[in-house]
Amino acid sequence: MRNNATMLLQTVACLTKTTTLTENRFYLFYNWYAIQLIQQAARDMS
Repeated sequence: MRNNATMLLQTVACLTKTTTLTENRFYLFYNWYAIQLIQQAARDMS
């Protein structure tokens, strides 16, 4: 699961390089939220 989160972080980092600051904040929040969901799913499965 951690690899998935890392890939997600890298994808978002690439996206944010070509966006405005406002969009950056949206992507960073979305990325954080997605990682929370991934971690919750991992806990539920274990």
